[in-house]
Amino acid sequence: METVTVKLPQSEIDGLDPNCRRFRLENGESLAEKDEGAQKLALPYNPQQKLTVKQILSNFTLMDSNKSPKEIFSADIQKDLLLLEEQEGSVNFKFGVVYMKAGQKLDDEMLSNETGSPEFDDFLTLLGEKIRLKDWERYRGGLDVKGDMTGKYSIYTLYEGHEIMFHVSTLLPFSRDNRQQVERKRHIGNDIVNIIFIDEASSGEETEFIPNNVKSQFTHVFAVVTKRGTRYRLAVYCDETVPPFGPTLPNPPEFEVSPHRRTVVWHFYDHRHDPVQ
Repeated sequence: METVTVKLPQSEIDGLDPNCRRFRLENGESLAEKDEGAQKLALPYNPQQKLTVKQILSNFTLMDSNKSPKEIFSADIQKDLLLLEEQEGSVNFKFGVVYMKAGQKLDDEMLSNETGSPEFDDFLTLLGEKIRLKDWERYRGGLDVKGDMTGKYSIYTLYEGHEIMFHVSTLLPFSRDNRQQVERKRHIGNDIVNIIFIDEASSGEETEFIPNNVKSQFTHVFAVVTKRGTRYRLAVYCDETVPPFGPTLPNPPEFEVSPHRRTVVWHFYDHRHDPVQ
């Protein structure tokens, strides 16, 4: 797999990360990159014409359709497979979402943005629905649903049976007296996956995201989104300890989206499941 590894000299990140973590950048430039990890395929269902097991397996590109599938008779294996299927349908997720202005570099600066921009608000509508946290009865992703202690609103969605709560930096409590915004960092810094929205529209200035500038031992994947005209550009930084996973990004990694087509988010979500194993 052809990848780009990002590492800064310690002098440039002094005081941020003494071990200088290494990240793999995936931005669609490696066309020879091979998808790895679990595959998930949606097939049309017709009760009048049921598919055979062999017909189903023929839709997987890496499956040899000439080989006949074998039925599993082991009760233990059947039990394990049923448990795996139940877990597949019950896993919920929480992702961090950070608003980053053009020219900002450090996580303290990003988390100190009290509000976002119209472009950021548009992007949030692609992620999910804005919900009132108080008395919320579904998956809450660690947020307070009784006394507005973690903000009044959040972004939530349901995708293929999985509930997803987004910890949005500008919706979490803001403190004028706390430069590090500990309350925001408490949630976002503990999310394994962060989505970074870089707002370049306000200044037209290209801004580079440096993953080592985010002080977190738990975040292993950064999905960096920038808007170019009507298209969104996506780059994914993965901690080098995270095994390669698919799907790969197109080249160029840009997506045309509308409120009814959440391409950016779901392409990233298709990396699915906790990539840190």
